[in-house]
Amino acid sequence: GPGLEVSSHTLIGARCPGLEVTDDGRYALLYLEEGCDPVNRLYYVDLNKCGGVTADFSKRVVKLVDDFRAQYSYVANEGERFVIKTTLQAPRYKLVEIEKLSQAGKPDSWRDLVPEAAGGAVLESAEACQGDALLLMYMQDVKHVLQLHSLRAGKLVKKFDIEIGCISSLNCAPSLMTKVLGYGGFNISLTPNFSAARVVYMQHLNGVYVQANMRGGGEYGEEWHKAGIHEKKQNVFDDFQVPPLAAWYPQNFVLLKISALACAYRGLVVTVISVGRDKACAEWLIAEGYTKPSSLTIQGGSNGGLLVGACVNQRPELFGCAIAQVGVMDMLRFHKFTIGHAWCSDFGCSDEEKGFAYLYKYSPLHNIEVPDEPGLQYPSMLLLTGDHDDRVVPLHSLKCIAELQHTLCSSPHSAQRNPILIRVDTKV
Repeated sequence: GPGLEVSSHTLIGARCPGLEVTDDGRYALLYLEEGCDPVNRLYYVDLNKCGGVTADFSKRVVKLVDDFRAQYSYVANEGERFVIKTTLQAPRYKLVEIEKLSQAGKPDSWRDLVPEAAGGAVLESAEACQGDALLLMYMQDVKHVLQLHSLRAGKLVKKFDIEIGCISSLNCAPSLMTKVLGYGGFNISLTPNFSAARVVYMQHLNGVYVQANMRGGGEYGEEWHKAGIHEKKQNVFDDFQVPPLAAWYPQNFVLLKISALACAYRGLVVTVISVGRDKACAEWLIAEGYTKPSSLTIQGGSNGGLLVGACVNQRPELFGCAIAQVGVMDMLRFHKFTIGHAWCSDFGCSDEEKGFAYLYKYSPLHNIEVPDEPGLQYPSMLLLTGDHDDRVVPLHSLKCIAELQHTLCSSPHSAQRNPILIRVDTKV
């Protein structure tokens, strides 16, 4: 409607993902983003000064934050006093206070209300409750922690002890099926969750399920995310499969955590395993006797499908099966189709010489080769896509399956006997 219109020059170079009204109904907050990077501009309109939400308030927009240095989101306000959650100089988030919105000044001048937490904890959400109560939810080593703070002073009032299901040991025969799910990108965290399908898999098929938390995700804040993007994307694949080099790690920064999830048939049981710098996910599971390569399946979707495609190219002997769901397989042309241009914030872009160089090195489509080792073949593979997918367009999977079958299944020098298949979901 006309009440939500903002002049076009305001939005040049950015997209508007959200409009929020403050709890007291006085202010409209406008969030502008650029790509998929977790940063945004923040504008506001004082609705008391423009005749309500049905009026054209395009000329009343105030640019509170007009750059893409950090992420900002509204938590609460009392009149002109605002509490904002931000990553400004705090990659694991903090809360800041604006004493008077109309005289806010630059974000660097805003007072810290709740500073960034120590010990790697990431502030995921903040909710103002009744009176002076402010409920904060942190993620610490891929599990959530609740704290009660003062909304006015920011001081800690109480920590809540939350019982989290766990198992002290897991007795697995290496012959059992083991499935590892991974993503590792776009600041997205893979956290413990319940799945009925996993219950069936574990109870009736004796399967072992593992969820890997890798650089590129959001489990340890923005530094963790940035350690797995652009030219550092290989770090994600290494976390998933091979022994890392100590030189990859910034000092005093633990970069490798793996959470293994086991579903009991009556609920979810979780154990978090902290893995040192000597092994990454797949090799650790094999070394600890949880599985062996022929019993190990890796699975991922979208960015996780890219992960699967890159890993089978780089270490085909490490896996028995690979499932890539709507994977981003052509890293040189992904930005040319539908929403793909927005992913340049994590991947970079092949239109730039530097970007082309590192994208070409791991692009699944462009690195399919018959293994040099005699008798070595790719694991059994299943690619999944849809002919109507308007995000990760089907050409990624279709081109990849064509190249896989041509290179691995047609060459007289290939030992490939494991099946290479695709399933294309069609829209009726």
